[in-house]
Amino acid sequence: MAKRILYVEDNYMNFLLVKKIFKSSDVVIERAEDAPAAMEKLKAARPDLILMDLHLPGMDGIELSAVIRENARYAAIPIIGISASSIPQDKADAVKAGFAGFIEKPVDIKKLQEAVTAILFPK
Repeated sequence: MAKRILYVEDNYMNFLLVKKIFKSSDVVIERAEDAPAAMEKLKAARPDLILMDLHLPGMDGIELSAVIRENARYAAIPIIGISASSIPQDKADAVKAGFAGFIEKPVDIKKLQEAVTAILFPK
């Protein structure tokens, strides 16, 4: 059975890139462009992993992650932060928020594949 990833990303081109990276794997990637859309997707179907852009319109990725963690149904879903920001505080905030990993944009394809594989398909 395919693993499900919810990618919370406001930039459609970034979503398409990540979708292409995992095209040949046993992974289905869905997109939510902001916090309200992410919460609707979570209610519809629980993903196995969330990829979270930190800089979203309205509520940022750190705030959205806190909202997700407050709900017992979603609290255990691993979250990997993704950000174009080179500010060290963003990575520190992601670690403090309990993210399972952090990937900088532009995305290093190999690092992203390794991080996702380690979570979804552990050896």
